[in-house]
Amino acid sequence: QTDGGLAPYILRVNGNFTSNDFLQIPNGSNTITATDANGCSKDTVVQVSIPPVISLYLPRDTSILLGQELTLTGLTNAKENSLDTIIWSPLADNLRAGTLTQVWRPLVSNVYKLTLIDKNGCQVSASTRVLVRREANMYVPNIFTPNGDGRNDILTVSSSEDVQNLELVRIFDRWGNMVYEW
Repeated sequence: QTDGGLAPYILRVNGNFTSNDFLQIPNGSNTITATDANGCSKDTVVQVSIPPVISLYLPRDTSILLGQELTLTGLTNAKENSLDTIIWSPLADNLRAGTLTQVWRPLVSNVYKLTLIDKNGCQVSASTRVLVRREANMYVPNIFTPNGDGRNDILTVSSSEDVQNLELVRIFDRWGNMVYEW
């Protein structure tokens, strides 16, 4: 606000003419000169501090097996003490609310979104898609010979820890006839 002098006023920022729009003042130290209709001028120096633009990255889209743990960490150039709000969507399965790292054990595929709001009110969001695959990691040999000769007599099914039990097992001979079921 101008105090004194005779209107209209001419404003200059760092020697350059400007309208009354001060949105174009650059970051750093700036000299503002107000000149009234009589040609009288007054200078003042203002320090403008424009916060850096916040960047945010999440890992690229990925897939996991049903039952596996999913850990996501947001990478940002903002210092954690400059952040006002950290919002994950959907909400995480753990009690680490308000942190850049969250853990889920998803049952369905979903898009995970992280939003950061700094103490200046600046906001940035990032998201990643996670596909939950419903396939079992198992190995079942395609041949065994339970004839008592000590070679390949036992059928051993190997699986990862995500397979809890087998609901149905059928064994067929080489001609496609079922010879065993449990």
